[in-house]
Amino acid sequence: MDAVKHARRVQKNLRRYVLEPDGSVARQNYLALRRHVLECLREIRQLSLADVDPEQWAVRFQALNEREQRFEERFRQSLYDGIRSGALDGMVTSSLMNDLGSSHNIVRGLCAILLLLGEGHEAERQRQALLGPEPLLAELA
Repeated sequence: MDAVKHARRVQKNLRRYVLEPDGSVARQNYLALRRHVLECLREIRQLSLADVDPEQWAVRFQALNEREQRFEERFRQSLYDGIRSGALDGMVTSSLMNDLGSSHNIVRGLCAILLLLGEGHEAERQRQALLGPEPLLAELA
């Protein structure tokens, strides 16, 4: 799965930069990236377990997408500001941009799986509504 490959790449740099001193701009950005990914993972998990009607589910899924998009815009702006101020060098900025892309791919990959699961759950709900909780073969036995 691609999400796992991307996670390994991000994890490698997280280990490296999170150990930098507290005031490090690279560390602050990697902590923000980690927090964002964890929040997205938590929301994906909650959506996977949510027993809500399809409209509510779609609203929550759209909110997740919008939140991710806003984070990426703010994060890129933060990196550009860091370059301009001299707080970030080219190498760290390049790593952060690559890891932002990998984080995006992680979340998108898991969201794609979530959509497939959602379709499966919806199909099961429809089947239950049509057939009831007991299988038809049980009536023949």
